Amino acid sequence: TEQMKGIAVIGDIFMDVSVLGTKQIPTWGQDSNVDSIDLNLGGSAMNTSRALADVGINVSLFSSVGNDKFGHLILNDFANHSVDPSNVQVVDEIGTGSCVVISGNNDRCFLSVYGANGIYSLGLDNYDQLKYYSHIHISGLFVLKGLQNDQFLNLLVRLKENGCSISLNPQTDEG
Repeated sequence: TEQMKGIAVIGDIFMDVSVLGTKQIPTWGQDSNVDSIDLNLGGSAMNTSRALADVGINVSLFSSVGNDKFGHLILNDFANHSVDPSNVQVVDEIGTGSCVVISGNNDRCFLSVYGANGIYSLGLDNYDQLKYYSHIHISGLFVLKGLQNDQFLNLLVRLKENGCSISLNPQTDEG
């Protein structure tokens, strides 16, 4: 039999525009000075896979990005980490997921375009891609509308029957 590959992370990838030090959200037509605005890679699955790889765990990310500027920035970043990007699909029909993260002193809010995250899907026909991973972590399921179905559930059941452990971070919208 083939050797186990490590961890497969299935989930969301976002390009985040982070607004830090927001003291108040302006009303329409107004301006508000903030501490900083930065561009960051984000998404629960992206963050999890990078963190696992940075501590030496063999990890592959299963997700999708658009064939656009944000998607290319994300794909180029994989060279800075030991995350296997070979299972990240590049799609032409929709852009990369992106999010404006507005952070204040005690809380934050988000303005999101789910983009390619919203159409990403897996089913039983992907079993051979995943069957040799010892663990599957699903992250950001809230935005992954293409995985919220019986086909994905059947895939997970089959992987579990094959001895794979599975964990889930649904990343819900508490609002």
